[in-house]
Formats: sequence, C-alpha cells, structure tokens
Amino acid sequence: MRTVLTSNDPAICDRMFTLRFLEAASGRRGAQALESCRVRQPRAASTASSVSFIGVTVDGGHALAKIRVRGGSLDGRTATAGLIQDNGWKLDGLHASAPPPSAREVRAITDRALRQALSRLPGLSRKSASCVVAYLRRVASNAQLADDLTELKAGRNPADFAAAIRGCKK
Repeated sequence: MRTVLTSNDPAICDRMFTLRFLEAASGRRGAQALESCRVRQPRAASTASSVSFIGVTVDGGHALAKIRVRGGSLDGRTATAGLIQDNGWKLDGLHASAPPPSAREVRAITDRALRQALSRLPGLSRKSASCVVAYLRRVASNAQLADDLTELKAGRNPADFAAAIRGCKK
C-alpha cells in the first residue's frame, strides 16, 4: 500500500492495482486502462511522501486498510483502501476523507461564528459585530483570540474585546 501511493514507477500498474481499479480511475477498459496507468504514473504529481497505517482488517482474500497520508493530493487525509489478494495484495478501491480546510477557510469559519456570537450581545448590531471581528484580527493572534473566547464563555470580558466593542459601537 505504501508503494502504491509513494511511487512513480510505472511497473506498479501491473503489480499493485486490480484491473477494476485501473478501469475506474482511467475511464478506459482492459489493456487501455493498464497503458493509461503506465503513461500517467511517471508524471504523477499526486505522489505522497509518507503513508502510515491506522488499522488493517483481513477477511480471506480481501482486506481493508485505514491509512493516513502525508504529501501529494491526499495530504492530511485519511483513506480506506480496499485490497484483493491476487499474486500479492492489489489495490481495488480507495476512498479518502474530505480534505482538511485551508487556513483561510478556518479563519472564515471562525470569523463567521464570532460575528454571529457577538451580534447576539445586547446593543451590538451585525455591522458592529463585523467591526469587532475586523479589529480583533488586526490586534490579536489566533492563540490570543482563542484565549479571549474562552474568557468570554466563562462570563469574563477580555480587555481587547471590550476595547473593540467600545470602538465599534460609535
């Protein structure tokens, strides 16, 4: 399994994939699917740098391997690989989790949640809540913002939040 995701060697097309997998991946049939793999494999930009096994379940000539991938197109994702025993184990299916959100996506999600929470405070409009979030992004690190949110949840009012709210209510 490691070799399948970390190698650009076209020889793995014959040895490590089932024909069914190659046909599904290429949209071609039979020998054309195999040839497509041989042509694509040396140029594959999706090659992982490492694969770690989370668990493997074997049932006769079938196995499921849960893996964590680093590098390549599956970077940071977990995947389940279906394997079939056929002169060695061959990859027959691969299902990956959704990609992890980017730093930009995490920030957008956090900012949206923060604006919604702040807009529920008495006397603070949605516009003012957006102003507070923009202010906090300029003056607070993510770690500081997380600490401040913990303080707010505990019923305390962190100084930078209070300053931002005062400045944005004007």
